[in-house]
Amino acid sequence: MDLALIRTVQGDQGTFGRWVLGGRTWPSLELPWRDNKPYVSCIPADQYLCELTYSKTFKRLLYIITNPPKGRSGLRVHGANWAGDIIKGYYSQLLGCMAPGLRYAQMVPDDGEKDWKPQWAVTSSKKALSQMMKLLNGEPFTLTITEAFCNKPYEWAFAPAA
Repeated sequence: MDLALIRTVQGDQGTFGRWVLGGRTWPSLELPWRDNKPYVSCIPADQYLCELTYSKTFKRLLYIITNPPKGRSGLRVHGANWAGDIIKGYYSQLLGCMAPGLRYAQMVPDDGEKDWKPQWAVTSSKKALSQMMKLLNGEPFTLTITEAFCNKPYEWAFAPAA
């Protein structure tokens, strides 16, 4: 089985695009590109092999990249809503992993510790992950990440079609 992730918008608030699997699509969420640095960057566009393994962190079965780029490890597909550049003051729930969502939205993180500004995110990530996991049915897959950046601001790229 093959799963595609097509990156379309990138900036300090995260890298966004679309997951494509068997005729279905979901919004995608990743960290901004920061030269493939662990914990702060998305991974390079390439082909990766993924399999279902138990995550001690999440205490459940999740897909992991089994052939990560050099210097990277533990890269999973899991639920998350925000993936901003923490060095520039944005909120993030990702450390290099990837997440699906149901929609793009500007949302305000609420971690109980800081007054955050609205930031671009994906919504209903756990629900989207559940849909994706059901279609993948526990089978290994090839993840192909490509880039088709539109070089437009988030607001333009996420506007509903007329």
